[in-house]
Amino acid sequence: PETAATMTALAVSLRGQGRYAEAEEIGLRAVETYRRVVGDVHVETALALHNLAFIVRGQGRFAEAEALYREALSIRQTLLDPSHPDILQTMVNLALVVEALGDYEEAEALLREGLERRRERLGDDHPATLTTRNNLAYQLWRAGRYPSADSLFADAVAIGRRLFPDGHPSLAIMLNNLGVARRRSGDWETAEALHREAVAMNRRLLAEEHPRVAADLDNLGLVLSESGRGAEAEPVHRQAWEMRVRLLGEDHPDAAESLSGLARARLTLGDAEGAAELLRSVLSTRTSQLGESNPRRAAALHDLGVALGRTPALDEAEQVLRSALSVRRAALEAGHPDVAATLRELGVVLTRAGRYAEGEAALQESRRIVVARLGVADLETRRVDEALTALRRARDAAARR
Repeated sequence: PETAATMTALAVSLRGQGRYAEAEEIGLRAVETYRRVVGDVHVETALALHNLAFIVRGQGRFAEAEALYREALSIRQTLLDPSHPDILQTMVNLALVVEALGDYEEAEALLREGLERRRERLGDDHPATLTTRNNLAYQLWRAGRYPSADSLFADAVAIGRRLFPDGHPSLAIMLNNLGVARRRSGDWETAEALHREAVAMNRRLLAEEHPRVAADLDNLGLVLSESGRGAEAEPVHRQAWEMRVRLLGEDHPDAAESLSGLARARLTLGDAEGAAELLRSVLSTRTSQLGESNPRRAAALHDLGVALGRTPALDEAEQVLRSALSVRRAALEAGHPDVAATLRELGVVLTRAGRYAEGEAALQESRRIVVARLGVADLETRRVDEALTALRRARDAAARR
């Protein structure tokens, strides 16, 4: 067992350095050793399974990680008190995996239970409680409940700055999440500052090249693209992609995230066909790794449809956007803003094709969703209104011809 414990600790350390292949090999040996020496149902076996799941999750193999976390959780629930911190840690990590697999309902339930138990055991200002609050905020954001998530993100950053005055990787994650929220609302100046702070913090605390640094760079690049600075965004995303390929491999889901960001930068620069080529690769990766019905695959379909809609291939753009819409309607709750976003882009494509009645119907449905969920002043509502105005102008111009 002492040798297995050493292997487990080494595996986690290697994972923290981004050396996933080495970490997994050692983590597997640790699990096998504990199963042989102390048995399947033992706290040390559960720890080894939990840590192996952590390593596998870092490589984007979410279904495998889910099975490992569930086995670790079952063992811990059998052997430990319900409020034991090890149970709560596995519960929270399992939530992150099932969220990635598209089960937002179970993810939220696990995080709410974990947060409540950590508050009871540790208090509101404990770092573990703070991390769980931030994870719950991210889950709410993924579920499209932006106002609730934004408030929790801001609270987490405020507490994190107080707890970690010299910086911390957990604080960098919180800064990133708040930056994503500010980007969505159109506050690009604040978002850019938050992401630049996260990049600098993780480079100082982790390494110049680290998976978290790459994630920070991608988020920064998205802000630059959305604020119209595609020429600045493109090298940032390329740096992130190259870093992830070196650290994680070209087939890792996170490398696809960087390619998606690079495609957005190219679209901002007017290279719609180049963006579409990259997004076809992203779609292929997400389909093979996550399946046909995952919300992240729907996001890749959506992005590809947007790019194609800026090319002459309007029929294909419509087909791809309708596929994205079908997956999002099936996978997300009614009234999710992502459904509205795809309806909006479908309306834009139909407008370009001169099918104004169909386009207006899609845009009006999009508007009903975002007004009900986010209000008339939200950036998403303004985007739909701009698309409706463009449609009416195009329709009036066609009528005069």
